[in-house]
Amino acid sequence: MKIYTYPSIWKTLLRLCVTAWITIFLVWIAAPLSIIPISTEYFVTFVVAGIALTFCVRELFLINKKWMVDHHSVRQVCRFQHKELRLKDIKGYRVRQDYIYLVSHKGKHMRISRYVGGFKTLMLWVASNYKDLDFQY
Repeated sequence: MKIYTYPSIWKTLLRLCVTAWITIFLVWIAAPLSIIPISTEYFVTFVVAGIALTFCVRELFLINKKWMVDHHSVRQVCRFQHKELRLKDIKGYRVRQDYIYLVSHKGKHMRISRYVGGFKTLMLWVASNYKDLDFQY
């Protein structure tokens, strides 16, 4: 079984960014609460910062994602979601900007990031075992 995961440097950088965003967000909330009138500009920037914080926290949970390849299937495991494609059910693959998609005969797909450690090895394995669905004959 081969396991592919994000390199630890990406995990560390993301955790530092999320910590910084949470700190800035909390200071931003606490400081103006002592002032009664809240302007519209403050409210809009507060909403935008909240959306950015939500995105960062979501990415923090998804950064622990792993892809496992064995003799029977390709599995994607993360905190909230588990996917599995059996090797015989995979129709082919598609390559997009930052991802490779494994597509099954049933229409399901699995997205694998280019930033995963060992991506070149994984890409060579996929290309040698499955057809490129974007390639026109």
